[in-house]
Amino acid sequence: MFLLVMAIIFPNEYNDKELCDFCKAKGVATPRRNKVALSVLLTKYNAVGVPNTEPISLTYQLNKRCTQLPEKVSIPYFIKMLDMQEQYIVLERTKQLESEFDSFAF
Repeated sequence: MFLLVMAIIFPNEYNDKELCDFCKAKGVATPRRNKVALSVLLTKYNAVGVPNTEPISLTYQLNKRCTQLPEKVSIPYFIKMLDMQEQYIVLERTKQLESEFDSFAF
């Protein structure tokens, strides 16, 4: 049996600001904060202080892949655009299983 473990990286103000600044520059409302979904993005694009010209930068990837945005965006939308749906699904399933196990009384 194969077990996939993903570390949850909790968003900090820098990474949250980077996404918000991108949305503001594109003229769309910033998405509602979703720590779990944002942590998926940060598993790959968590390079603080890296110039926006570097491919590991979240802003670089957003500029490259999200050239036209709908009026309303969400963090799961960005996950889809950055091709990270599989990681998001695994994280959501893990979160669901944790909540199911929490309901058991021992």
